[in-house]
Amino acid sequence: MRWQAIATDWSYYVQKAKRHWVVLSEQQLASINGSYDRLVECLQESYGLSTDAVKDDIREWCTTFGEEELQSNLATGARNERQPRRPPHSQVDSR
Repeated sequence: MRWQAIATDWSYYVQKAKRHWVVLSEQQLASINGSYDRLVECLQESYGLSTDAVKDDIREWCTTFGEEELQSNLATGARNERQPRRPPHSQVDSR
């Protein structure tokens, strides 16, 4: 998903961001308000990572949301929490 789509509906995605980046404070999350640059700054401050590492993490986080989730939310105005899709775990043979 593109950042612009997340920024447009930040009030929905802020809780997902909070669960992903647990070190971010409520004040930081509120100050981000959909701003990609502010999110980068907050993550660098809180985690001590390089700009490139932070941007890679944000890009990876954005990919956990499918376009169908965004379209559904925008079309219906729904704010239901949906879990990111995860591949099924392979069964381990304990023999």
